[in-house]
Amino acid sequence: MRFIRRAQKLGFSLKEINSLLNLSARRNAAQVMRAAQNKLGG
Repeated sequence: MRFIRRAQKLGFSLKEINSLLNLSARRNAAQVMRAAQNKLGG
């Protein structure tokens, strides 16, 4: 739950958060981090 609230504060929609969570189930942490960094502009 904390992850979701934090992600929302960073500007992620629930749909985007769901996508990140689904990614994490199928891919390694580095790939999930890249997807999050792309969203945040970094």
